[in-house]
Amino acid sequence: MIGTKKCDVCRENVKGKYNFCPHCGSQIKETKDAWGMLGKNDGNFEKPGVFENIGDKLINKMITNTFKILEKEMQKNMSSRNQKFPQPKVKLMINGREISPKDAKMVKKDVNTKFLPIEFSEVNLQRWKKVKKKEPKSTLKRVEDKIEYEVEVPGVKSIKDISIVKLENSLEVKAVGDKTGYLKRIPINLPLKKYSLVKGILTLELDTIN
Repeated sequence: MIGTKKCDVCRENVKGKYNFCPHCGSQIKETKDAWGMLGKNDGNFEKPGVFENIGDKLINKMITNTFKILEKEMQKNMSSRNQKFPQPKVKLMINGREISPKDAKMVKKDVNTKFLPIEFSEVNLQRWKKVKKKEPKSTLKRVEDKIEYEVEVPGVKSIKDISIVKLENSLEVKAVGDKTGYLKRIPINLPLKKYSLVKGILTLELDTIN
């Protein structure tokens, strides 16, 4: 038991502060049992010195300051490189019209707007070269804030057989059927909003709001 001694005569436990047994009066000999598990110095732990903690803080502060200096130097080098190599100018084109970056922020995204050109696949391009060409009949309709242009293309079975290309001041429409190819140039400079093919009638919906 820690903090006690055992009397060699009466074998009773005696508190460590006694040099004589209170039970039989015999002198108590000091034994290892009176010590703690770690010996005489059990429980006598020294706390780290104040200067050790101060040293660790100084080292951490020096390392942090060094990293900050290196980071600033790297930023200076990157900025100087960017000045030597100017950024290339990029033009933003929508439906054949150049849009400035300021105007681009103001343009509202319309999920129905079709970006031109809509071109033939390689297979349809070869078919187009072989068939006879003709100009189809067409009609123009005005519906509120949009214009609908209907083009008659009998024999054209799929919307994939349609090509729409934006020219300088017009739209060029091509459609390829089994025996006939249709070519129509529409003299309108408006964005194409939607297009559909139903029973040989190609309908182009043009947006009049800019």
